[in-house]
Amino acid sequence: MFAALSTRARASTRLRALVLLWHASRKLSAVAVLFVIAEGVLPVLVLILMGRVTGAIPGAVSFGLSSPQGRRLIAAVALAGAAYALSLMRGPFEEALTATAAARVDVVMQRRLVEAVCAPPGIEHLEDEPVLERLSSARGELLGGKPEGAPMALVSRLGDRLTGVLACALLATFRWWLGLAMLVMAARPAPARPAGQLPGHAGEAGGGAAEAQLVPARPRVAT
Repeated sequence: MFAALSTRARASTRLRALVLLWHASRKLSAVAVLFVIAEGVLPVLVLILMGRVTGAIPGAVSFGLSSPQGRRLIAAVALAGAAYALSLMRGPFEEALTATAAARVDVVMQRRLVEAVCAPPGIEHLEDEPVLERLSSARGELLGGKPEGAPMALVSRLGDRLTGVLACALLATFRWWLGLAMLVMAARPAPARPAGQLPGHAGEAGGGAAEAQLVPARPRVAT
């Protein structure tokens, strides 16, 4: 059983994409983990804090802003505004992180390609059609996106999934069955991709799970 799970994990293109990011830069991988947490938590936190603002309005209207109820409203507005400002910074931060991670991953992939091409003696293998096709696939020339963008596309996808899970948990605090129903609906498998349709650009945050297919295995050049 464990051997089957290990084989399946090694064959997973999603896991290979994340491992590739880890090999490219461990610091960026740690930042990516923090980004996933922020991507999932901040939208739900904004909703919670805005709910507190709404709940504090009647007391502030009745007793005035100088009252404890009014000061509670001011504090709630300040916290909600700060959380919302942080939430707005997710987009620019993701773009910068994606560009940096893609550059690091591209360096690792280019190094692997050079090592694979230079391993066999001579240049005869460079004229072999199957070898050229493998190299083109590894460079992303045969795909609808860039392989170096796949790790961050998956990171963004994980952040979106975390947001959905936390939102369902928030709904469950009001009606447990409602949160469970939304979670079950969100966990349904995505519809099959039409035949012949290429996957979307790997750098897009809204891409599907097929983005991980943009990360090829380490190319093997026949000797």
